[in-house]
Amino acid sequence: YTITMPDTDDKVEGRSSLLMASTYVIVKFAAGNIFTGEFGKTIGTSGGTIRLGRPFTVRPQKLTFWVKYKAGIITDKTFGGAPDGDPTKPGDRDRGTLWIALGDWDYHKYGGTTDSPIEVNTTDRSTFFNPDGENVIAYGQFVADKDINEWMKVEIPLQYKSTSRKPTHIIISAASSMLGDYFTGAAGSKMWIDDIRLEY
Repeated sequence: YTITMPDTDDKVEGRSSLLMASTYVIVKFAAGNIFTGEFGKTIGTSGGTIRLGRPFTVRPQKLTFWVKYKAGIITDKTFGGAPDGDPTKPGDRDRGTLWIALGDWDYHKYGGTTDSPIEVNTTDRSTFFNPDGENVIAYGQFVADKDINEWMKVEIPLQYKSTSRKPTHIIISAASSMLGDYFTGAAGSKMWIDDIRLEY
C-alpha cells in the first residue's frame, strides 16, 4: 500500500507535487503523511514509532506552500478515537493538516536521536507531539476543513513564544487526515502539497 507518493500529473512547479492518500490497510486506518524525521519501527499491527525533527538553528517568519484537498467521510471503521475535547465522530468530514514547529528539544528527554529528538509511539498517546510543550519555541498550523479543488497558496505565520531562545530543530509534518495519529480519518481523503518554502 502506497499512501504517500509523487504526483507528476498535478503540480504547481517542478517535476511533481506530493500526494498523500488516506486508506484502510488490512486491519487499520492509515493516513497519508510526511514529516521531517526518521521512521522507527512497527509495533505488530497496532502502530509504530517515528522520530520527529531535523537540526535547524534559524528563525523564519513563515512557511508557505500550495495545497489541494479532497475530504472523505469518517466511518465507524475508520474512527480510532480523538484527542480530549475534540468532538470528531463517525459521519464527520475528514480534515487535512500541515504544521511547523521550531524548538530546543533534548533527545534524552524525548526518547529520539540527536538529529530527530522526539520519539512518537502511536500506541501511547502520552508521547504525541504537544504544540504547547515547554521546548516549543515557535509553532504554526494550517487545517484543510473543506475541499480545495484548485491549487491554493497558504501562508503559515510562525508565532514565537521567545525571540531570545535559539532553536535546535525544526519539525514540518503534513497528513491527509489530521487525526491520523489516532487512526481516525476517511479512506479516500487526499491532500496534495507543492512548493514548500521558509520565508525570512
